[in-house]
Amino acid sequence: MICYAYRCLKNTKYIKENISFVSLRFDDMTLIKNWRNDQINILRQNKPLSDEDQQRYYFEVVCKSMQDKKPALVLFSILDKEVCVGYGGLTNIDWVEGSAEISFLVDTAFPYDGNVFREYFENFLDFIKDLAFSELNLNWLFTETYDIRPKVVESLEKKSFLFKDRLPRHVIKNGAYYDSVIHVCKREK
Repeated sequence: MICYAYRCLKNTKYIKENISFVSLRFDDMTLIKNWRNDQINILRQNKPLSDEDQQRYYFEVVCKSMQDKKPALVLFSILDKEVCVGYGGLTNIDWVEGSAEISFLVDTAFPYDGNVFREYFENFLDFIKDLAFSELNLNWLFTETYDIRPKVVESLEKKSFLFKDRLPRHVIKNGAYYDSVIHVCKREK
């Protein structure tokens, strides 16, 4: 069973600055698996994903969430001229507190410190804030970024995410410890 849309959303497709956001598509799962495996050093993921891992995740987690009125996650394929260039959305959604964590990843062809990445990321942040606060009626969003990505932190702060905390030596990647930087964005009243 392929799933196409989240019950909790008003639309199946959103467009912001010529970039489309559609409910996470099964056809993009292999691309996403490859991007995740290639960028494992910036993710919580600690081992490479297999095709079976991705298919299981899609059917057991993503499809289930699409059917829920208040899902634990809402993920999108990010399309530029109808080509998937990344994915992202809201995870760890707490409907009682009105909070969610932001997740975002793009094709490894766009380095995280480059202009194309920044354009996609900042466009995504505008979209996801609007969706979270206006359509889903959430109160605040948060992010966790490893401090090896200062350009990501710059974009977050440019888009009204406020520094909340630094977790020293929070993660080990490639045998080295890195801090995690937490940012939050609250809905304007």
